[in-house]
Amino acid sequence: MFADLARCDPLEVERMAHDVGVSGAELRSLAGKWPDASDLLSRRMDELRLDAAELARARPLVLRDLEKTCSLCMHQRGCRHHLDRNPADPAWQDYCPNATTLAALR
Repeated sequence: MFADLARCDPLEVERMAHDVGVSGAELRSLAGKWPDASDLLSRRMDELRLDAAELARARPLVLRDLEKTCSLCMHQRGCRHHLDRNPADPAWQDYCPNATTLAALR
């Protein structure tokens, strides 16, 4: 996906990014991480017993924002570590940029 995006005209990339509500740089970053970009969010939502399908139906923009934020997060290594070792440990809330939104959804 990233290679396809890299072949696009920069103005076209900006237009596509605008259409989905991100910057051109964010779109390039997301494309480079696709398709696994929001796997950690899915795992965290499962741990919190939040239904992603229900959220997608009821509040699709909230889910999209959660996915984007998770995909662009700089703490994915620590997040993966906590999910693998002790998903119930509340330490993830200290670094997760989605912690407040996830708490509100609970």
